[in-house]
Amino acid sequence: MKIYLKDGKYNVYIKDFLMTFFELKDTLDQMKMKNDSKVLFKISKYDNVKLPKILCKQEFSSDIYKINLFAERYEKLDKPGCAAFKSLIETKPESSFEDILLMTYGLDSVPVIHALH
Repeated sequence: MKIYLKDGKYNVYIKDFLMTFFELKDTLDQMKMKNDSKVLFKISKYDNVKLPKILCKQEFSSDIYKINLFAERYEKLDKPGCAAFKSLIETKPESSFEDILLMTYGLDSVPVIHALH
């Protein structure tokens, strides 16, 4: 998942956001954020074609570790899970990033109609 991180002074482009703990710490060091792991970010709309487009239209602020958790959770979704997640996002487009992260849990309780190919 490609995401633009911002610290208010300059932008940092991260190619593969699902990172290890040490890669996250290194990213925070590069951004000169020693005491805070909360960053401004925007999801790249051109490099993340599988994500709902509504997620790529706004800028969020969240903890970098929660962003990494979101990337991990989204990568593990199957096709019905992706469809359920997309429908939840489209019904609540004004959601905060923390709410969006929570939407990746419990998707098996969202009804999905399977289409025949």
